[in-house]
Amino acid sequence: MGIRPEDLKLITDIEESQYPIQLSHLVIDLVELTGAYQLLHCHLENQKIIAAVDSNLNFNIGQTVSFGINPTDAHYFNISSGERLRQEVTSQ
Repeated sequence: MGIRPEDLKLITDIEESQYPIQLSHLVIDLVELTGAYQLLHCHLENQKIIAAVDSNLNFNIGQTVSFGINPTDAHYFNISSGERLRQEVTSQ
């Protein structure tokens, strides 16, 4: 699964989150200011994750954060070939 940095949504209360996919307790390695937003370079075990968040928020290296993901924003890949899987769009 792949996700764009701007599609990761900061969660302040994991128990109140409405996101079906959640990444919890990521450790911030680097805070990169880019203007209107900042990039948080984080890790969870050996997985590196970059999230774009509002530049008005304050973060520190070593701080832990959690993010929510809307499944429709995610991109899915075949684990063997690396090819992107076609996302089926369903309407209700």
